[in-house]
Amino acid sequence: MSVKVAVATVQGKAYFYIVNLLKENNMPFFSLIPGEPIYL
Repeated sequence: MSVKVAVATVQGKAYFYIVNLLKENNMPFFSLIPGEPIYL
């Protein structure tokens, strides 16, 4: 099973905090604009 993470926020500070945590833990993620559909 693969875990998929999407980050969508309008708050820059929250975005960078979350993205840095994901990068530190070598977790792949998608960056999206809020409301944008997720295509897997």
